[in-house]
Amino acid sequence: MSTTKITSLPVLASANISANGANTVFVVVDKSSGTPTTKQLTLQSLDIFVDNVGPTAFAQANSANVLANTANTNAATANANAALANTSAAAANTNATNAGTYANAAFDKANSANVLAQQAYNAANSANTFDYTTIATSAGFYGDSISVASFNLAANGRV
Repeated sequence: MSTTKITSLPVLASANISANGANTVFVVVDKSSGTPTTKQLTLQSLDIFVDNVGPTAFAQANSANVLANTANTNAATANANAALANTSAAAANTNATNAGTYANAAFDKANSANVLAQQAYNAANSANTFDYTTIATSAGFYGDSISVASFNLAANGRV
């Protein structure tokens, strides 16, 4: 039987699971050394391997799941914080715009006050000066001592 191909071997119709696992063997090709070698593997060895590797693989999968859930929670928190930062930035932008509007209004009021002050200054210093020494008046006494105070007006307007 040493020249029989593996694919030509008889097929086991049903495995007797209750049989001794050490007596049930599989044919495997081991390529770990670089050169394929046909070897046998017992059901018992395969069962022990699965029993040892399965829980470790399950624990690693659970750890990966926990890490993925933590990453998802952190991403959701970061997203919420970004939304809050965006809202705060929008409020700050609105406040800055309002401050600019108020500053411009204050400047306009100050500028208007400056224009009015300049107009008052110009009016106070205009060329409309009067020489009160050249006023023509009629000298004499005005008023009476009963209803209006009396005063004496000189010809040049001095009282």
